[in-house]
Amino acid sequence: MNIEALCADLEQHGAVYWHTTRPNFKRVQDLVDEQGPAFLPLCARPGGDFLNFMIRSDLVDGGLESIEKRVAQAIGRWQGAGEPVPHNEPI
Repeated sequence: MNIEALCADLEQHGAVYWHTTRPNFKRVQDLVDEQGPAFLPLCARPGGDFLNFMIRSDLVDGGLESIEKRVAQAIGRWQGAGEPVPHNEPI
């Protein structure tokens, strides 16, 4: 995983998600925390799955449940599109 690219995507797009295991997400989260923007690690739950993502802290104005729901919907749309990589999906 290219941490610099992930940090750049987080800066540019505001939130990032990728397929990974929870322990790997935590490892990457720590690496981003060392050099990236301030963010919150959250979990979207499309279809009952637990999908970790990061969102810039300055974009969170309360309502974490609303953000998680919107990200889950965006992930669902991405999955419906065949999971193209790279891909930007509005939340």
